[in-house]
Amino acid sequence: MLTLGKNSRDFFAHICKLVWKQGRRFVQTDETEISLQTTNKSYLKGFLIKAGVSLAVLLYLFFTINLAPLTEALRTIDISLFLFAFFLYLLAQPIRTLRWWLLLKKDNRLPFSSLLALYFIGMFFNQFLPTSIGGDVVRGYYLWKETDKKEHALSSIVMERFTGFYMLFLLSLVASLSALIRIGSSPLFLFVLVASVIVLIIMTLFFIPPLFELINRRFFLHRLGISKKVAHVYYATLEYRRERILLLNAFLLSLLFQVMLILVYYFLSLSLHVSLPMGYFFLLVPMVTAAAMIPFSLNGLGIREGVSVLLFSRVGITNAEAFSISLTILFVGLLTGLIGGLIYPFFRSEVLQKKEVKGKSL
Repeated sequence: MLTLGKNSRDFFAHICKLVWKQGRRFVQTDETEISLQTTNKSYLKGFLIKAGVSLAVLLYLFFTINLAPLTEALRTIDISLFLFAFFLYLLAQPIRTLRWWLLLKKDNRLPFSSLLALYFIGMFFNQFLPTSIGGDVVRGYYLWKETDKKEHALSSIVMERFTGFYMLFLLSLVASLSALIRIGSSPLFLFVLVASVIVLIIMTLFFIPPLFELINRRFFLHRLGISKKVAHVYYATLEYRRERILLLNAFLLSLLFQVMLILVYYFLSLSLHVSLPMGYFFLLVPMVTAAAMIPFSLNGLGIREGVSVLLFSRVGITNAEAFSISLTILFVGLLTGLIGGLIYPFFRSEVLQKKEVKGKSL
């Protein structure tokens, strides 16, 4: 049975330790050591730049958009439709977890429920902490401690993200082509089209080992002292090339998740009394999601809202309505991340109990 830590201070102390001392944390295993080496100065500089970008974009939107219809839309929101969209987003998380579980299955000792808990915990770290540590690193940290084949475990996270990103940019490619045909020529649509093609080509080149070796030896990985560790994970990831059925299932699950995310946007717009054909959401949401992945802001904050206003305002709704949709999707993400924060103390307590039992058995 899971038990909570001594008090809430333990929870926040551990979070601070993960975040502010990530450069000094070492995970010891029998054969391998993982080190995450950064400096507080570079971390603070990166955080301030990202925070500045997010704040600048949000301030620009607040000062250039008529707030009266925005506040009215949020005040009269249909709670039932909002909750339906929120629960739909919650249901989408097991889809992503199932994708990870399939990729990890051959080297996995954790039940599906634990992986689902880890996914929510990762979302909490992504949403609520101003850090570059990321939810994937948190998932990898605990997964590393629970598995014997370390590189294979971490490669499952790499491949899980790879299939998701690849499907996202594939949808973004299709969306930009459709936009050029249905809406008309636009520098933005052309940029998204070209960027999607470039990213898809780069991601495809990921599976060419000689190219990886060139990058690994001559660029930053070697200088950071993590060349061998990255190589181990990379070649473990390449083993998935033989699992064609497994990869097909992973890509299909990625497609299903993206469709559910689009539906979340659609029902959130309905909750705000914004009438827009569903087809436009299939056209624009992949582009918004892809733009939010640009690592120039805090978890896409500001970039997502700005691109949402820029794109959705071109298909028949006002800037205020587009901004309200982006704010509600932000709130849905925060609520989902909060669930991960509530799960985290219990999950960590269970891990510590297992470690204590293992220590006593030795």
